[in-house]
Amino acid sequence: MFGFFIAFVYSLFLIFAGMNWQDAIITPAKFLFYWNLIFSSLFVMFILTLFGGALALFLKLPLLASLLTPFADRIKTFGFRLFFSRTTLLWFFALSGILSGSYIIAYQPFVAKPYAPEIGLGVLAVGLFARRTHRKTLTHGSGFFGFSQNNDPKDFSQEEKDVTPRDRSLYLQEDVLKMFWYEQSIHPPDSPEDAHDAIAVRNVEWCQGLILGWKLTNVIFPSRHWEDRNYLCPTLVITGSQNALPNPLHSLVSFAFYDGEGRMLCAQTGENETEKGDVISLPFLWARYPFTASWIHSFQVNIVLSPLRPAVLGNLPLLLGDDSPSKPVSRTNGPKRNSLEGRNWYHLKEEFSSNNDISEVESLDKHSFGEICPVRISLVFSQSGEAKTVKMEIHPLKKTKEPVYFLAFFAFYDREGKLRGSGNREGRISEEGIVESTEVSFGILPSLLDGDLTGLEISYFESGEPNL
Repeated sequence: MFGFFIAFVYSLFLIFAGMNWQDAIITPAKFLFYWNLIFSSLFVMFILTLFGGALALFLKLPLLASLLTPFADRIKTFGFRLFFSRTTLLWFFALSGILSGSYIIAYQPFVAKPYAPEIGLGVLAVGLFARRTHRKTLTHGSGFFGFSQNNDPKDFSQEEKDVTPRDRSLYLQEDVLKMFWYEQSIHPPDSPEDAHDAIAVRNVEWCQGLILGWKLTNVIFPSRHWEDRNYLCPTLVITGSQNALPNPLHSLVSFAFYDGEGRMLCAQTGENETEKGDVISLPFLWARYPFTASWIHSFQVNIVLSPLRPAVLGNLPLLLGDDSPSKPVSRTNGPKRNSLEGRNWYHLKEEFSSNNDISEVESLDKHSFGEICPVRISLVFSQSGEAKTVKMEIHPLKKTKEPVYFLAFFAFYDREGKLRGSGNREGRISEEGIVESTEVSFGILPSLLDGDLTGLEISYFESGEPNL
């Protein structure tokens, strides 16, 4: 805006000096054209350096840090991709109007001279209005692009249902209890430095401004038996809005990451609670992953949002999210042995039947996993208080001369091949055949067990070295 101010003052000076207004605006228009051309080019180069990973470096410099902090906060909330996709189009339109309008006035290349000043001023005014709208969007969180500082769960998407409650006192109705499923192809960053910021991929339609994204998180895993391990773990990011319900918001998030052939590489389920008035920012949605990020090609996620703990719900929530279904789980005719970066990998996909009384996936009894120390895997369902949970049990089938390290993941799918639950377990099998691992139970919707789960997938990794 400083360039506009200089051009405007200079034009007024020339008019008051006795020059007619059509001639008085030519020289200021030239100044305005080159001013915006030069600084816009520098801005584009600056943005390209940010995409190259320079933002973290700039934030360490005192002067630049004070200037870039608001900008960095926006990127942290929405991610580079979503933030710039929502603003670049309007910025480019505004710049085109300013450059075109000032060029028409200054050089009059395509318009008859008597009409050039008027047409140029009109195009310039449109560009100036778009520029002001763009600045307002960045600084005040305008709803022009669908995000706002005053995001509120009462603003439910009207495309989900024709009748959506607007009164917060109706928070216990089924409209607030919702389940979302998403499937997304992704491209991991080439280096850990590029994974500093979350990559936003879409909106979660539970309320305006709730963003789903992913990133790589540097996680340190301590151990009693070997050196601590430091892995870049794929992580889901669900954030960007506020819990405006009168009670805490509970969430149950199951997700899995897959390779280019659709095989599960890692999986996890996380339960969280967001207090009334707090920002919805679900933590610890990462899965242990000791491999190179370039193997990851896609993820699936199942998100349940409810005023009650999802694992105690008796009714199946309304399913929203992606319209296009996945494909039914295909059988692998037993565990298939593979190798991934020197670790043994046993992968299984098969169908199974679920019901309300199921206590264990019986079809797993006939399979063994692993080569160094074959094991049998059990998936056991239980009632933990009022909640339904599932846990993975590892049963060694023989003793070994040396310790064996394992990392195992499981995932449940519905008839359409959509992910509905997941979990994992990692640990060590001693020479005596004793499993040294912490048992973890993962919440699951009880209503899904009433015949909705029909597909199962397991990935079991083993190694003779502590590299899992």
